[in-house]
Amino acid sequence: MALSANGRGIADLRGIEELTELEALELAHNEIRDLSPLAELRQLRFLDLAHNAVQDLAAILELDSLHSVDLLGNPLSGAAAKAQITALRNRGVTVRVLTPDAGVVTPDDRVVSLGERQIVFSSNRRTEAHYLRGLEVYSLDLETGEVVNLSAELAAVPFADGSRPDTTELFSLAHRIAREGEKPTLSPDRTRVAFVSYRDGNYEIYVMGADGSAPTNITQHDAWDSSPAWSPDGRRIAFVSDRNGDRYNGDIFLMNADGTGVEQLTFEPGNGAGQLAWSPDGSSIAFVSGRDGPLAIFAIELASGDIRRVSNNDLSVSSPSWSPDGAWIAYIESEDELDESSHVWVMAADGNEARQLTFGNFWEQSPTWSPDGTHIAFGRLVDAETRYDIYMVPLDGGAEERVTDDPYDDMDPSWTPF
Repeated sequence: MALSANGRGIADLRGIEELTELEALELAHNEIRDLSPLAELRQLRFLDLAHNAVQDLAAILELDSLHSVDLLGNPLSGAAAKAQITALRNRGVTVRVLTPDAGVVTPDDRVVSLGERQIVFSSNRRTEAHYLRGLEVYSLDLETGEVVNLSAELAAVPFADGSRPDTTELFSLAHRIAREGEKPTLSPDRTRVAFVSYRDGNYEIYVMGADGSAPTNITQHDAWDSSPAWSPDGRRIAFVSDRNGDRYNGDIFLMNADGTGVEQLTFEPGNGAGQLAWSPDGSSIAFVSGRDGPLAIFAIELASGDIRRVSNNDLSVSSPSWSPDGAWIAYIESEDELDESSHVWVMAADGNEARQLTFGNFWEQSPTWSPDGTHIAFGRLVDAETRYDIYMVPLDGGAEERVTDDPYDDMDPSWTPF
């Protein structure tokens, strides 16, 4: 059971202790100070208390099922609050908090930049919905294992038609859409995240801070807009849109990072493009198209508009990702004509020297390079289950490392923007 009551002016939680089946509870942007009624919610796993008046966490310290709690924007100060936050984290609870006593600066003094050992990805670990719906954007610290939900503030963002999400109802499908986000990609300076959301009833591109702040719909169009790719200077975003009227054969467009200055780059009805990746030198954009038969990787030169085929494949390939030095492209290649399994490959930027990095009976997706170019992270459908986890593999083909291992779908990792 789940309940959302964001922004309702709530100050008194008395009575909520009767909802003993609650597993997820959203109470952001209220006036809550006393958490003692929450002490009886023994099944509570996900708790959002962002932007309240909480000063004491004692009531939630013994909630054994608690998985994550958002405390952003609460006046937690002093040694006692710091000790409580530490106690929760020592139990494996993910705690989102930005206070001086938590060891980081306050929101007013910061522009958050994710470190080079942090990735963003999409997951349904809060909603536990099927992976095609209910995905939200998260960050993961590869050193500490800390996971932060970056989609929380989406619940307060109006839909494209100006209406606001109903935060009083249980987690209906409409509520899940209110925070939905997938295919995240980090900006080159690692301070912003672009992602795709279906929360407005069609695919739109949003941009938010790397801490989840200020999520903004930058496309606001009736068409389906997807596959955002940052330019190396972070000033523009390439994307795919069906503004040409053909929903299944989109063209490539460019826009400024705030959504202004939209221009169409390709004009090829019937030759759909998808899964964009901007080259690190800014000269070209790789994309996937089935114009010559099976899906293949192409690149468009921005100066001339010329399109060339890059991959020399007989079976379908997808998800191109440039190495930070621009010398290599990682991608996914199907194992057979039935697409029953797929693996991570790399090739030189000119399409030569292709070699396979992962093996086994798996379905893999969304390769992304480490900032130093030595590893590639990717999503993998685990053990033929309908569940994805994130793995990484060295470029030299050494042993794989499993990054996430949980009962949720963790997919679409982004480590670098290319």
